[in-house]
Amino acid sequence: MQDLTWTDATSGLDLRGTGLTSLAVDGPVGVLHLPAGLASLHLMAGARVETVSVTGQGARLRLTVTSDEPGGSLPSGLDRLRDLRYVGKGTISAAPLSGLRQLESLWLAWRDAPGDLRDAAALSGLPHLAHLTLTDAYGLDAGTLPDLPALTALTIDGLRRTAATAVKARYRRVAVHVSITGAKNDTWLAANLTNPFRDWADDDPRAGAAACKAYAAAVRSIDALPNDAPDRTAAAELILRNFVSQLNRIDQRYELIDTLRREEAGDAFAGLAIRAELSTNHADELFDQWREF
Repeated sequence: MQDLTWTDATSGLDLRGTGLTSLAVDGPVGVLHLPAGLASLHLMAGARVETVSVTGQGARLRLTVTSDEPGGSLPSGLDRLRDLRYVGKGTISAAPLSGLRQLESLWLAWRDAPGDLRDAAALSGLPHLAHLTLTDAYGLDAGTLPDLPALTALTIDGLRRTAATAVKARYRRVAVHVSITGAKNDTWLAANLTNPFRDWADDDPRAGAAACKAYAAAVRSIDALPNDAPDRTAAAELILRNFVSQLNRIDQRYELIDTLRREEAGDAFAGLAIRAELSTNHADELFDQWREF
């Protein structure tokens, strides 16, 4: 076995005697001992790792951190880490990254609106940062990022169109390759910034617009349900079933929903179920029962 996902991990996890190359961990680990050959480590949203012990202090490790906190701390022991992907919610703080002085590649991804970067000046203290990737950074403007002396490539997927124009202008006369995709205008973002399907339109505008419309309609219908209605649960389930039926029709027409989008649709459905005050486990069963993709 080379790949392992360990949920509810406990303190003092020692994996030095294994041949693992990829590891995902969730839980209050405390001290995490890694095998020398590990290439990829994912600290999931529930992971509470204080120290990582690995040969070379992480120099050969690709680290992914998923955090629900804007300024989630990073474990000690990774002073020579070169490759980091940090997945946050609506706001991400760059402050915890200031100690990663050997970092060469950084990918920041936002899961929720508004896509703000706090303490961006901390990035200027990373003298080797050459590749910076930003995903769904709708809260950024051209002046958010500090000057990064080693930067050679800036890739952004998901940005306000006005900010995209200004970012391109900022780097026009310097030796930085800039690639920006998924730029959205302010009118579109005002209607869809909090919509989990907003990025589907990048691959198919009509299918993405239909999915966004279906989600927005479901939100409005759930919010309109009276709290004291005796049949509230049944009414909520009817709204959710109609939502999944619309996704089924979208997939039948456009063949858009692949494995990743199925997961995104499931997350959106789960969020709607929570909004409707339905049991999470029951909602998962309904989604699998109703979906055809």
